[in-house]
Amino acid sequence: MEFGVIASCLADYSWKDSLDAAWRLGCEAIELDTRPTAHHSTWSPDRDPEVALAELNDLGLRVGAVVSFADFLQEDDAALEREVEEVRGILDLAFRHRAEVVRLAPPQPKTSMSREAMLAAYQTGCGRVLEHAEQNGMLICMHHDAELLGSPDALLRLVEDSGSYNLRVALDVVELLRALRDVDAVRDAVVRLVPHTAHVILRDARLDCDTGELVEVPVGDGQCPVELVVSDLMSKGFFRPFYVGYYADGDVVQAVKQGIDYFRELPNRLLEEAGWL
Repeated sequence: MEFGVIASCLADYSWKDSLDAAWRLGCEAIELDTRPTAHHSTWSPDRDPEVALAELNDLGLRVGAVVSFADFLQEDDAALEREVEEVRGILDLAFRHRAEVVRLAPPQPKTSMSREAMLAAYQTGCGRVLEHAEQNGMLICMHHDAELLGSPDALLRLVEDSGSYNLRVALDVVELLRALRDVDAVRDAVVRLVPHTAHVILRDARLDCDTGELVEVPVGDGQCPVELVVSDLMSKGFFRPFYVGYYADGDVVQAVKQGIDYFRELPNRLLEEAGWL
């Protein structure tokens, strides 16, 4: 079982400091943040990938995935094509960094567009980048939000309608809880989505039943069925890293460490609970 860290959680660190943090956390992989402003602009998409790969290799790390912040929710086809071209470039960047997965960051719904129009634009954008992904053996993983793609039905429809193995899900139980507002419903969604999942973001949160407020917490301190995600994926032969993330206030590195430690210690904890240790 391998772990990775989402570089966008460490975007306020320099490139070198973010790699040092990933190494201290005992990670095997990082998800590369492609924004030019990330890491105080100490990393750039134009940077020689061989240099970056050498820096990672020196620390026992690799690029396991790359994130794209392209926006497919466009009313104008020319604008959509520009976003599609951006993702094609990210796919090429990922290929040069020897990563197989490109995660599409959650869409940002627009009040000027109907839900149907947004879903149609998102589906069109995914369809246009799939040919490029298929040519290079890359996977496009849709990171769902709480509104447009909050329902497992919507995600599964996109996957099935694509007719392509290369369109997968980036599973995030915090966003599922934000959308579904019920832990049991999240568990049901996880079971349905796991067979279509190729990228995982392990986060945790608590839902206040009185106020309805969702509060992100380090993994293990919340209500999200993170253990179910891991056990279901492992039982199906999942072999990619599990990426631990934390986007709330506080010490990000410590919160991510808690999440990684939670799963590193899980086998012994289960044995203790069963009375076998």
